Amino acid sequence: MYVSFCDSLSIPNSNQACNASFEYTVQTTNGGAPYVINCYAIQSDTINYQHDWQFGGSIPYLGNSISYSVENAGIYTVCHTLANSQTGCLDTICKVITVVPDTATFLCVADFNYSVSSTNILRMLFNNESLPNAGTNYVWSFGDNTTGNQPNPEHTFPSSGIYNVCVTMTNGTCTDTRCMEVAVGQLPNDCEAAFTFSPSMNNPLRILFTNQSTSGDSANYYWNFEGGSSAFSFNAERTFPVAGIYEVCLYTYSANCQDSICKQVSVGQPGGDCSAEFVINGFASASPATLQFIPSTNQQGTHEWFFSNGIVVNGVSPTLIFSDTGNYNVCHVFTSTQSNCTDTICKEFTVGPNAGGGFTIAGQVFAGANYADWARVKLLRFDPVSLAAIVVSETYTDSGYYSFPGIEAGIYLVKAALLENSNYYSNYVPTYFGSQYYWFNAEPINLLSNGWSYNISLIYASNPGGPGTIGGNINDDPFRISAGGVNPVSNADIIITSTQDEPQRWTVSDLNGEFNVSNLAYGTYRLFADLAGQICIPVEFTLSEDVPSVNIALSLGDGITGIVEPVFATLQGELFPNPTSRSSQLSLNLKETERLRFKLLDVTGKSIWENTQLLNPGKQTITIPVDGIGSGIYILSVIGEDNRVVGSRKLTVIP
Repeated sequence: MYVSFCDSLSIPNSNQACNASFEYTVQTTNGGAPYVINCYAIQSDTINYQHDWQFGGSIPYLGNSISYSVENAGIYTVCHTLANSQTGCLDTICKVITVVPDTATFLCVADFNYSVSSTNILRMLFNNESLPNAGTNYVWSFGDNTTGNQPNPEHTFPSSGIYNVCVTMTNGTCTDTRCMEVAVGQLPNDCEAAFTFSPSMNNPLRILFTNQSTSGDSANYYWNFEGGSSAFSFNAERTFPVAGIYEVCLYTYSANCQDSICKQVSVGQPGGDCSAEFVINGFASASPATLQFIPSTNQQGTHEWFFSNGIVVNGVSPTLIFSDTGNYNVCHVFTSTQSNCTDTICKEFTVGPNAGGGFTIAGQVFAGANYADWARVKLLRFDPVSLAAIVVSETYTDSGYYSFPGIEAGIYLVKAALLENSNYYSNYVPTYFGSQYYWFNAEPINLLSNGWSYNISLIYASNPGGPGTIGGNINDDPFRISAGGVNPVSNADIIITSTQDEPQRWTVSDLNGEFNVSNLAYGTYRLFADLAGQICIPVEFTLSEDVPSVNIALSLGDGITGIVEPVFATLQGELFPNPTSRSSQLSLNLKETERLRFKLLDVTGKSIWENTQLLNPGKQTITIPVDGIGSGIYILSVIGEDNRVVGSRKLTVIP
C-alpha cells in the first residue's frame, strides 16, 4: 500500500445522527498499475442507511464499500454520502487521496559489498545490497570460472589475486548487473596509496581529490566517501551535501600489490569567497516549531538574519521558536572578514501542519540507456511573462531518481547535470525537462497535482575530441554601475555546440567568471552561457592548426530574445540595494526615447506594483519603491511599448 497524503473536507448536516466517515486502502497489482482504491464506510448498516459514493466526476455508486481501479498514480477525490430516510439525516465527506508509485518495482539496482572471512583470507563474504530484494533471482560470476545463485554467497578463491566479481539480478520485470574488482588473499605491499584534496574554486562543498599513489601503470583505484557514494577513477571529485568533517578512503590494487588510506576531510572551510547558503533544521510541522538556521559553510565573518515576522538576529546559527502557523521568509546576509565580500540568500518556509504539504515533482534522469549515476537536479520557478527563473530547490539523484516534495502550485523548469564523479560526465551536457539544453526552449511544468514522470534524457555530446582549446570569462554587464564595477558570473553552464546546434562540450564558470574547455576537435563551433532567466548571445569561433586555441568574453548584458535577434541591452546590472526594505534602483541605458512599463510581481505571478514612464535616451537610474508591500521575493519586469519584455530582475524585500 502506497498512500502519502490525504485531506478531508466534511460537509455536515444540521442533524448529526449521520456520520459519513470512511477508511481506505490502496493496493497495487503485480507491484504496479492498475492501482485499486478500496473505500469502507464506518457505518455498515445498509438497511436503514443509503451509501452513495462518487469517484471524481463519475456517476454515484451504491453500497457500504466500493473499489476503484486507476491506471496512473496521482491525486484522486472520493466522496461518501450517508443518508437515513427515517431520521432525515444527511452527511457527506470527501477525501483527497494521493497514490504514489512503488518506484522500487520499476527499477532493478544490482549492488553488493564484501569482506574477508576471519578464518581464511581466500574466502570472501558477499553481502547483497540489490534493490528490490523480494522475488529476485541472482546469478554470481566470481571471476575464477565459477558461478553461484545464492543471495549472499561465501566463496573461496583458488589463490591470491584480483578477481572481477559480478552479480546479475532479475525480478521478472527488469534486469541489472553490478561488477567489482575484488582483491583476494595476501598481495605484496610494494605500493602506497596516497592523495591530497582541495576545495573547488566555484563551490566550497565540492572537493577535488588528487591521487598521488605509487602503484604502477596497471593499478586500479577505488574511492569511498562517507555517506555511501563511491567512484572508480584515478582522481575524483565529490560535492558534499553540507559543510562538515567527512572520512574519505582510497584503495589501490593490482596483480602485484594492494594498499589503502583514509583521511578526515574538512568540507566548507573558510576560503577566498563568501556564501550565504544555509539549511533549516527542525520539525516545521510541530506546534510550536523550533527551527535552527545553519550556514552551509563555516567561513569567518558576520551573519545577519532577517525574518518576515520582524525578528532580526545577529549570530552564526540562530534558533527560533514559531508559535503561529503560516508561511515565513528569512534572509541571511553574510559578510566575509577574509575576502571583504557580502552575499545574501533568502528562503521561504512553512510552519504548521501543512509544512509537509504541497505537490511533488519527480522523475528519473538517464544517460543514454543507463540511469544517471551521479547527477544534480535543479528546480526553477518560472514566469512565462517576464521569463524570470529562480532556483527554488536542488537535489541529487538516487539510482537515477530525483524528487522535489512539498512544492506549491505554479510553473517550473527542471534541469539535470552530471557531477564530475559520474562515469558519463564528459559525454552528456546539462539538460532541461523537454530534452533542451537552453532554458528558453525548455518545456515548462504547470504544476497543479503530483507528477511522477518528469524524466530527463541527457543530451549526448558528440565531439570526438582533439587538440583544440577555448577559454574566456563571463560577466553580468559591460556597463554595470556599482562599487565593484563589472561583476563576474559564476556557476553558469558554458555550452559549446556545432553550427547545427548539436552540443559538443560543456563546463561551469568559476567564481571569477572564467571557464576553459579542452579536448576539442578542429572545426567551427558556437559558444554561449546558460543561466536561466538571463539571455546571452552565442559566439561563433573556429579552431584549426593555425588557431588551436581561442579566448572569448561573454556578457549577459548583450541580450537576445530566443537566440534569434539581437536587441539592445537596456537593463544595466542588478537592482541595488538588494535586499532592501524601502527602495531599490535600476540602471538603464536607452538608445532613444522610449515608454517603459515597470511591473513588480510576487512569486505567484500576482502584480504588486506597476508604473509607466516616458524616458529620454542615455544612461539613467529608476527608483523602485517597495516600502509597505511586505517582505518576500519579487520579480521586476521591464516591458517596452510593443509589449516586449526588455528584461527582469529578482528583488528581495526585507522588514
